[in-house]
Amino acid sequence: MERCTLCGGRLVNGRCVGCGLDNTKNDKKYHLNTHNEKSAALFHRGDCEDHLNKDNGYGDNWPWKRKRQPATAGLEHYQRRGTATGAYTEASSKTGASGASTQAWTSKSQAGADTASARTSTSSASSYVPQGTARSAASGSGTAKSAAARRRELKQRSQTGTVRKKSGAGRLVKLLLLIAILLFVVFPIVAQKLIEYRRSNGGTDIFGGSAIQDEGPEAIAWDENDERYYGIALDPGVYEVGYDIPAGEYQLCCAGLSAEVCWQEADADKSDYTELMLYGSERQATYRDFWDEECPYHQYSDRVALSEGTLFVVETGLDSDGVELEGLTDPGAVRKEREPQPGLEEVQVTEGLIAGQDFPIGVYNLMLDNADDEYAYGSVSVQIDRNGKTIEAGADSVHPVFWHIPFTGGEKIRIIYQNDNGGAHLVPSF
Repeated sequence: MERCTLCGGRLVNGRCVGCGLDNTKNDKKYHLNTHNEKSAALFHRGDCEDHLNKDNGYGDNWPWKRKRQPATAGLEHYQRRGTATGAYTEASSKTGASGASTQAWTSKSQAGADTASARTSTSSASSYVPQGTARSAASGSGTAKSAAARRRELKQRSQTGTVRKKSGAGRLVKLLLLIAILLFVVFPIVAQKLIEYRRSNGGTDIFGGSAIQDEGPEAIAWDENDERYYGIALDPGVYEVGYDIPAGEYQLCCAGLSAEVCWQEADADKSDYTELMLYGSERQATYRDFWDEECPYHQYSDRVALSEGTLFVVETGLDSDGVELEGLTDPGAVRKEREPQPGLEEVQVTEGLIAGQDFPIGVYNLMLDNADDEYAYGSVSVQIDRNGKTIEAGADSVHPVFWHIPFTGGEKIRIIYQNDNGGAHLVPSF
């Protein structure tokens, strides 16, 4: 008698009553833990998504959905059969051997039934389920699923990783890339086009209004035939009104791209300085084109009254070419001559020099060494603390001299910049 190849149970129509295994499938039809090409061709032809709601023709009559006979039903059948066989044997048997054989068979059937019952309790929960059972159970019948069921299935698949959601990091990277393109590619092109348009239309903006609202103070027409008329061009340096400039009322004009000046009245507090920034016409146009607004600095100043004893400082810068001073002197004001300064000598500029200690007090010019060498560019900048005001003095190959620095005693020189060719000396001014 054939037995189940898996559990050794009895077969009914080729199916085990203990574990439910169909023993009629041979090696050609059934392969354990291998890919079934026939099943794959039937259920996985093309994209699985195309067959998700497709009716396969079975309806509710899928083979694995048919009602199965419980495994214990076969056991009860054999128990009843064994009992009936034993009673029949005792009544009709004529030989003890026949009864013993029948009783032995009955006991053997009972033992087999116990074994099958034990195996049934462990294998019933993991009985064979054909391919596609879980999918059919989730989808119900072969008919099309409702929209709600479809949404639930897609949600479950997204949670298990079958469907991937779009990552927010990808969107952020694309946004940052777009911003970078706008900043470094589009914006410079648009800004350049606007500047060209403004220049071609005489400073008029794209909306038709004038971008130049305030030209600042206009140049004053001084009478050059007046005996009090006085004009001078001042390079970067320190000028004392009464000696270098006669006292009077003047107007300042930027001689180059830009100029920065400051002055302190003779009787003013030590920290009371007046500062003024001037821009040439070319520098103003550049400012308006770049910032798209009115330039706050003008080429000409208002009238400036300079009294005797005032220290007037023309500071240095990368594009500073000094200022032009023009106006009328005060009545009776004359330019006084300075007295000689005996005992002064040239002093090599080094860090930490103190006036009155490392060199005699007096008025010096800061002069660049090797200023005549056209093949070597030199530059040096120093800070001089004077009465609470820091004066920045510089000399380079373009402006090799910073004029008339007064040292009264205690001023300390600090070098803030010096290149390889930037050696300098303090030379007496007169």
